[in-house]
Amino acid sequence: MSQGTTEINLVFRDWLENFAPKTLIESDRNMVLIAEYIGTKRQGIVTTTTLNQAVTALGNQLEYKKVPSPIEKAFTADANALKRNLNARSEAFTQKRVVTVEDKAVEKELQGIKDEISREINSFSVASHGFPNYARTESGQKALRDVLAQHDTRTVGNAKLALSAVRMAKGRL
Repeated sequence: MSQGTTEINLVFRDWLENFAPKTLIESDRNMVLIAEYIGTKRQGIVTTTTLNQAVTALGNQLEYKKVPSPIEKAFTADANALKRNLNARSEAFTQKRVVTVEDKAVEKELQGIKDEISREINSFSVASHGFPNYARTESGQKALRDVLAQHDTRTVGNAKLALSAVRMAKGRL
């Protein structure tokens, strides 16, 4: 009794999926070598046993997927971890740099507002009969500094509010 093509294909497919070495490459060259071995050495009878015998007998003539050694696996894992670490550091540096640039712009704007508040206070002066009245100028500047002291100028928004309050108080003096 001889095996039919369908039975041979079913046995071969089952062997490939369940019993063949996992590193065996399903190439035409490997399949031809295995088929020739079974045809000449095992009288063409295809079973999981004869297929395993063919693989054992053919040994290094067959093509296998390269399996990394434990050292290669460890090296690859270390390299991947290093790459992830470098990427994370690079991203953190980029974000820090962007924040630093934005912080500097905000800081510059805040300092500009604070300088403007100082100019408003220091430019206040009172004159009587065409001559500066230093006592009234000093008391007016002190009143403007008191208005400023009531406001938090650590943020741009608050500094703008303080500037408006100083200007309003200056207008009333």
